[in-house]
Amino acid sequence: MAEDHLNGDVERDRAHLHVLRGQVVPRWRIIAYNWQPYAALALGVVAAVGVQLLPSRDVAINEFAGHGLTVSSISVSACLTGLALSIALPGSERIENWAKMPGPTDGFSVLSDLVFTFFWAGCSQILAVLVSISALFFGADLSIGSPHPLRWTHWVALVSSFTIFAYALLQLLVVFQTLMQVGTLIIAEEQRSG
Repeated sequence: MAEDHLNGDVERDRAHLHVLRGQVVPRWRIIAYNWQPYAALALGVVAAVGVQLLPSRDVAINEFAGHGLTVSSISVSACLTGLALSIALPGSERIENWAKMPGPTDGFSVLSDLVFTFFWAGCSQILAVLVSISALFFGADLSIGSPHPLRWTHWVALVSSFTIFAYALLQLLVVFQTLMQVGTLIIAEEQRSG
């Protein structure tokens, strides 16, 4: 009986090691029903329309992409640094407690949800890096302003790119918010214990 329970725990732990199936899929509702994807889409549409109305419409795509690549690369580093700080600062005893404390996601600990927050934000930054690199290669010297007559492929690419970049920036905001929450939690726990 105890061996069956142990085997079940081992299988569950092994399933959690799979990134997509073990980590992302169980959290898809949290990701999909959060405000960031919808805000990013709205910002992407507004940016795509706005860039058509501003003098920046004549700027080459590779210039925009270069700035996006710079910001996204720095943001990947911020996500990794945030993850390292959130694990290193609390201390081993606190990390052990967080690893045992059930989190908001069913079957995951508070620590697992914390690590996933930084992982997901980092993935969004990497996606923004890939979009920027693609824009450098495929956009080249073409104007960011849509060609006349309006080509739907240019419009879709523009809205998609701005949406992904906006989502990455909003995820970076989540990283900063999470770091603040971790710090506040550590301070509160220290004040209660000492």
